[in-house]
Amino acid sequence: MADETTDTRPEQTEPGAPQLADMTAVAELARHLGQILSNMALYGPQHKVSQQAIMKGYEFLGGFFAKWERVSFTVADNMLLADGRQIESKNTLMLGLIKQLSAIDVGSFSLARGVTFIDFTKLTELLNTPPEKMKAMGSFSEALSKSGVSHVQAKSVVYQLVTEEDVVVNKEELQEALSGGGEGEGGKGAKSVEEI
Repeated sequence: MADETTDTRPEQTEPGAPQLADMTAVAELARHLGQILSNMALYGPQHKVSQQAIMKGYEFLGGFFAKWERVSFTVADNMLLADGRQIESKNTLMLGLIKQLSAIDVGSFSLARGVTFIDFTKLTELLNTPPEKMKAMGSFSEALSKSGVSHVQAKSVVYQLVTEEDVVVNKEELQEALSGGGEGEGGKGAKSVEEI
């Protein structure tokens, strides 16, 4: 009879693909982000309590990147996902982090090895931006790209229920088809919707 205990081995990835970070470490990183945003909301970003939280978070991030290359966070349906895996979000810090990320429409962002302390500080300040101010800046991904922060990327992500009857088309392929580009049966390189 096979042992039905939970498999605790690291998740397997395709050869050459980066290894996914351990969920315990990812949850701790998210907790640090939640603590930073909580302190910034209570005391302001320049207060020593906020600055200490940023320093602790950055120190943890350094240890995290000693083991893993990157991690991506996504907010969907009031859940926080890391590399597509749900993070337990029962404590107040995690719930506050999810609430703030949702309020400023952060679809997804990833951190990669090489983030400097200055970039981490800028990221936390952007994450702490009030929703009205973020809307005036365009979007979180636009504000992040304008800030000059390196090793942090953001994407606008939209989740939508798709049924079998629905047709989903890549935006670039649709633009190409509408403009007459590509190689299709239409003689001039146009693609039909069926070909897409």
